[in-house]
Amino acid sequence: MNRIPTVLARAALCCAFLLAASCAPKRAAAPAVPDHPSKLSWPAFSFEPPADAEHRVQLPRGAVAWFVESDELPLITLKAWFREEGRPSDTSEIGAHALLAGQMRRGGTADLTPAAVDDSLENNAVSAGLSVGANHATLSLDALDSKFAGALPLLRDLAVSPRIDPERLELARASALQGIAHRYDKPAAVSRDLASAVMRGFGHPGLWRAESADVASATREGILALSKNRFSPDGMLLAVSGRFDRAEMKRLLSEWIESWPEPGGRRAELPELPLRENPGIHLLDYDSEQAHVRIAQPFVKRPHPDYYATSVASYILGEGGFTSRLVSSVRSREGLAYSVYSYAGSSYFERATSGAALQTKAASAGKAVALVFAEMKRLAAEGPSEDELRRAVEGTIASLPSLFDSPENTAEALLVNELYGRSPDHYGLYAQELRKVTAEDVKRVAALYFAPEKMAVTIVGPAKEVLPSLRAELPGLPVKNWTLENLRRRTEP
Repeated sequence: MNRIPTVLARAALCCAFLLAASCAPKRAAAPAVPDHPSKLSWPAFSFEPPADAEHRVQLPRGAVAWFVESDELPLITLKAWFREEGRPSDTSEIGAHALLAGQMRRGGTADLTPAAVDDSLENNAVSAGLSVGANHATLSLDALDSKFAGALPLLRDLAVSPRIDPERLELARASALQGIAHRYDKPAAVSRDLASAVMRGFGHPGLWRAESADVASATREGILALSKNRFSPDGMLLAVSGRFDRAEMKRLLSEWIESWPEPGGRRAELPELPLRENPGIHLLDYDSEQAHVRIAQPFVKRPHPDYYATSVASYILGEGGFTSRLVSSVRSREGLAYSVYSYAGSSYFERATSGAALQTKAASAGKAVALVFAEMKRLAAEGPSEDELRRAVEGTIASLPSLFDSPENTAEALLVNELYGRSPDHYGLYAQELRKVTAEDVKRVAALYFAPEKMAVTIVGPAKEVLPSLRAELPGLPVKNWTLENLRRRTEP
């Protein structure tokens, strides 16, 4: 067989390929990978949040809804928020209040047994939820678009005419008693409650936690009494998302709201939670390998002019991940903690706290706290670098789109502005306020709100290992010893 034409053809093809390759534009070299996260750069960020007016819908009885339509799935999600006082008004209500939300949701309605409610929801693939919080209560409903309208009356009845079934109540009581018995099996729960006791005390009803005797003495009649007038449709706020026709949804919800009974008297609002400076070490001896450390001082109640600058300061100090000073110092350089961060609390209902938190080996607790204090002092004395300030501002702004990453989250984010009394264009103003923050602002608020001399340091861990490191690293700080009985009995040492 004559193979010469084939060989010549292949040679010609190779030449053509090499010629084309030589004439092709050169691909740009890949940029070098930075050797540290702090050297990363990114293009200027621009984001326009959804406009409130495009989604806001006025409904009867002063109710307001935010509609966010999406044809992605044949589902509808509704969440209704009610401005309600959700805390016990005296100690006799503590146990009943602890069982209230669960029994309203799972205890049936005046017309339906608990089993009938469960069957109705399950047979129609509907999920219903009910919660009672400190400052507001919520109802929620997730359903196929074809089942949504039929589920609304049942959701209303769970809120306004609960049955509180005796058998379900006893099951819930037994479960609650087990939860209380094991409440402090993990040091993280102890750390949370110790920090609350140190900063806010025990006296306010919003700080009362149900103990076994409270739950054991709760009655069905007491729970029913607490459920009355808990959910009033007047001024209800609703977030609605999914597949629906806007006009039809407005008609449907208007009829639903009008079907609610007239509310009785509202529960009296309680005063704000107290907050105090309580500097020093507060140690609770606990058998664990690690020390759980929280560091806190009083901050502000929003809206407040210092909030934005302090949130930037916190990002630089320890909230900004691996580029933050605390992570670089306590974790990366010293290897004392896997998790360490700072925070500037955000609350529209009472003053929040600012501070830091970490977990470390018990024997290194003192050194870790001393390093956190040193970084707080350094930020207050030196302020941030230009690069730190830029990263903190732009990094915080870049988190805004995550609030609107789904139709459900978008509707709730717009609703929250109304719930907190914020401007409808809050999210647009948020970025503007952050960009006004200067290095001098960060220095000023760091000295005010990350001040070691004002900080209460709560530590949960084995005292015999923690104390030597505290004496060595923080010799001037007084130590107050707490016990689990202090937390259970709501008494200070």
